[in-house]
Amino acid sequence: MLIPKNIIVNADDIGLSQSVNRAILYSYQQGYINSTSLLTNMDDFDDAVKIIRKHPEIINIGVHGNFAEGKPLTDFAAQQFLTADGSWNVTKTAKLLQLLDTRSKAAFKNELNAQIEKALAVNVNISHLDSHLHLHTLPAFYALYIEAAKKYDLKLRLAQTYSEGVI
Repeated sequence: MLIPKNIIVNADDIGLSQSVNRAILYSYQQGYINSTSLLTNMDDFDDAVKIIRKHPEIINIGVHGNFAEGKPLTDFAAQQFLTADGSWNVTKTAKLLQLLDTRSKAAFKNELNAQIEKALAVNVNISHLDSHLHLHTLPAFYALYIEAAKKYDLKLRLAQTYSEGVI
């Protein structure tokens, strides 16, 4: 299957698990996809990077900013968005109508930058930015993603809008 050059078919979540990583590799090899988004804060990030390095057909890699699953990479200051074990609390981060105070906004900005910089630190060629569960489309986060996309000269993928309660 040959995907036309003007069409992007993206598979989110490389780095989530070894099985997802291998499914995404298979999808590239079969020509089903031509883009993926990397979760830098998940346990199988290193496995994903090894696969990316070994397989040059894996192109158009984005950072899949994650405020929904796993743990932050930073010493995240806004503890109200985390569970007792320090993992993201998606019921708190995924609110459609939510305003962030200055401290929380700074914490999310630092975390997003850390997630992008983790991919850059291992020399993954990043082409775009998006988010796990499309949280970057929420009013609380979209400006942070626009700012990060400008800072790192990345395209910002807006695949769909978020719908609270569909998690």
